[in-house]
Amino acid sequence: MMLRMKREFAGSQNQILPVFDTLLLLDRNVDLLTPLATQLTYEGLIDEIYGITNGYVKLPPEKFAQKKQGEASKDLPTEPKKMQLNSAEELYAEIRDKNFNAVGAALSKKAKIISAAFEERHNAKTVGEIKQFVSQLPHMQAARSSLANHTSIAELIKDITTSEAFFDNLTVEQEFMTGVDTDKTYGYEHILTLNNLEKAGLLKLQSSTRNNYPTIRKTLKLWMEDANEQNPNDISYVYSGYAPLSVRLAQVLARPGWRSIEEVLKMLPGPHFEERQQLPAGLHKKRQQGENRTTLVFFLGGVSYAEIAALRFLSQMEDSGMEYIIATTKLLNGTTWIKSLMDRPESQGS
Repeated sequence: MMLRMKREFAGSQNQILPVFDTLLLLDRNVDLLTPLATQLTYEGLIDEIYGITNGYVKLPPEKFAQKKQGEASKDLPTEPKKMQLNSAEELYAEIRDKNFNAVGAALSKKAKIISAAFEERHNAKTVGEIKQFVSQLPHMQAARSSLANHTSIAELIKDITTSEAFFDNLTVEQEFMTGVDTDKTYGYEHILTLNNLEKAGLLKLQSSTRNNYPTIRKTLKLWMEDANEQNPNDISYVYSGYAPLSVRLAQVLARPGWRSIEEVLKMLPGPHFEERQQLPAGLHKKRQQGENRTTLVFFLGGVSYAEIAALRFLSQMEDSGMEYIIATTKLLNGTTWIKSLMDRPESQGS
């Protein structure tokens, strides 16, 4: 469609300097596996467990209640704690993309910094020093409140992630991603769901047709053993070993280019193409030495918070040479995506 529009408007475009060097359009059908995997970043787990809607999350209130000595539990709040989540909050910006196993150390470090800042009040002797401390007090109090909130959220998440059910689910996922065979029979109540998964291309009848996934996994390095969760050096940290296919495609496009994986691209669902736009003289951007190129990655059909974290990680890599801007039609996780496939007869809802 975009190529057709380009032909139709040829010669009539305004002489506008391009904002992006590259546009990558990714249809969700190319990578249906990633949304089903449990996100293991801090922000991703908040979405997996509690759901983030328009930048807000509703959390169980008990961890946030300031219970006073002798106060009865029945007097504690019962309404969910609603919190806004965005990078305007300094601490959240720092930990949102971290693997959850690295969040505890980050919170502990922040607690020591805040505690040391409050201790500085004892060193304030002159009027000027006291005035300076007082001017910093609102920011310090906000930082302490933010730390308390995210410590509570981390405790809530840890209660879930240390459960046997969560561990079993994660084990099954990782066995699936690494190609370990499983033999299970599922209940009749999921027949419609399984049928929809087959229509979407996630499930296929076993036949003599070659299974391309092992080749795709190996070529694109979708599974990395011993992923470094504390100090990551690869995008696979967002799923503790699994590198999201969608983001790996973006990474390879930047360097060394898709020609190096042409055979693998043919194995993925749907067509793929590359189009280079010829710019008129004078519209070529003069790039400063060391300035990164910019790629707009647009997900058609949704993107997960873990994929966003992986793209941010690529932008921050010293040798990346690329800054990624992310756009999407919706934010999703495995639960919301599967629910969209779980059609039920109308009689069941009555």
